[in-house]
Amino acid sequence: MCEASLIQGRRRLRHRRTRPNSVQRVSIWERLKKAYATDECAKRVLSKVEGDFAIDEQGLIRFKGLVYIPSQMRRPLVQEQHSLPAHGHQGVTRTFERIARHYYFPGLRKQVETVVRECDICSKSKSNRHLPYGQLMSTPVPKGAWKSIALDFIVKLPPSKDPLTGIEYDSILVITERLTKYGKFIPYLEASDAEALAYTFLRVILADHGLPEEIISDRDKLFTSKFWKSLMALLGTNHKLSTAFHPQTDGQTERLNQTLEQYLRSYVNHQQDNWIPFHP
Repeated sequence: MCEASLIQGRRRLRHRRTRPNSVQRVSIWERLKKAYATDECAKRVLSKVEGDFAIDEQGLIRFKGLVYIPSQMRRPLVQEQHSLPAHGHQGVTRTFERIARHYYFPGLRKQVETVVRECDICSKSKSNRHLPYGQLMSTPVPKGAWKSIALDFIVKLPPSKDPLTGIEYDSILVITERLTKYGKFIPYLEASDAEALAYTFLRVILADHGLPEEIISDRDKLFTSKFWKSLMALLGTNHKLSTAFHPQTDGQTERLNQTLEQYLRSYVNHQQDNWIPFHP
């Protein structure tokens, strides 16, 4: 079980609003064309198109098919692409790859590295990484998708109300498909019993993906209860418990938990009670 650290990660952050989306902003194309007037490369291309540059029907400058970004808009573009909720304050490689699919300007990767390194939210919300302690024994690779899953909880979250149902949750049930590393994140109540967990398992996993051959979890009281053990025996599912006080046994789920917590810390409000709309 993973106790969430949203409060600790955000204690020094001041409340800030999320940037408006593209529908609310002035058209980026209009902003680009206005910025051409102060960009030396753009002025040269507009006066004489040559090489791999071209001007499309909208009047935009393109380099090998990619939209050319003038100098004054480069950093704002990278900051926006890095911080949008849909992109989740990802690292240098993913941010660079996303931008490079559509835009071009010299020194793009270096600009991405600078923005990510200087991002205030990333510095306060991302976990430190280090090599695992001791020798780890990896679990066998599953034979197929949804044959082996891992279950874990992120608990002690600030209570957050689902805007659709009005139900308030304080935890997240994390389900990891071990072959593809696909994750499901289910809002949950920490006070729920083993019967409620069984119902969620049957509704979310069995109904959509069939019965797994194996489940890996920690030694939470729900997973060690007589009810849960009886259910696993009845279904014929092999339930493996991770080593006590050794979260590395189920490293995939622990890493997924950290990624989710980092994402939520980046976008929740100052009260930290609006994580439900942001959870994937």
